[in-house]
Amino acid sequence: MDRTDEFVKVVRATHIPQQGRASFASPYIRAFEIDGVIEKTLSDVGKMLDKERVYESFALQSKIDRAWELVKEMREISGLEVRCRNDQEAASYASLNGMVRNRAARYHIRLKELVRKKDARSQAVSERRREFDSERPQEQQDVVLMESEVVTERVKERQRISMQISEIGQIMEEISMHISLQEESFKRIDDLMGTSDTLISGSLDLMRKTWENVSSTRPAIVRFVMFWMVLALVFWLLRR
Repeated sequence: MDRTDEFVKVVRATHIPQQGRASFASPYIRAFEIDGVIEKTLSDVGKMLDKERVYESFALQSKIDRAWELVKEMREISGLEVRCRNDQEAASYASLNGMVRNRAARYHIRLKELVRKKDARSQAVSERRREFDSERPQEQQDVVLMESEVVTERVKERQRISMQISEIGQIMEEISMHISLQEESFKRIDDLMGTSDTLISGSLDLMRKTWENVSSTRPAIVRFVMFWMVLALVFWLLRR
């Protein structure tokens, strides 16, 4: 018989009416919440076991573990010591403790039954797999072996392709590095050529200025040479 409504009424009537409005800080409110969660969780576990879906094993185990934790929490709540201000509160809490303990014990038993059912199903699945493996024809085993070898070869081929791609990437990186070095060398040559052009231009300017100076002093040199030649001729004539 479902006594949930009665359970809620007892929880809300924990304090005597003379105290005014009922207090909802009682730890048994949490026990009532846990009760609903456990009931739903166990129902879900039972449905999953009835469906016998192998791929739901992880979800099934997670729900079972969660249910164990909630049952443990219910037991801890039933073992709490509550300070009672009067006999009415003591009687109410005693009734609540008994109710919570009974529900926790019932859920514990249901959980054990579900776990046994799950283990039996897992064992049956394992046995069916072993029987299937033992009854499988040799030809099917050969096909499976060949498929496994094909998959292995594909994996090896992918690994070889990956290694080749990696090697090509390294080669491209080295080529890029060499190109960068060549660009630096060409840049240095351009800089040297620019410096040489500047030096050649300076030398040409110096030669031009020197030639201009020589050209400007040539008439004076000619006059000087002519003067000495005339002077030598006069001196020679006088001696004759």
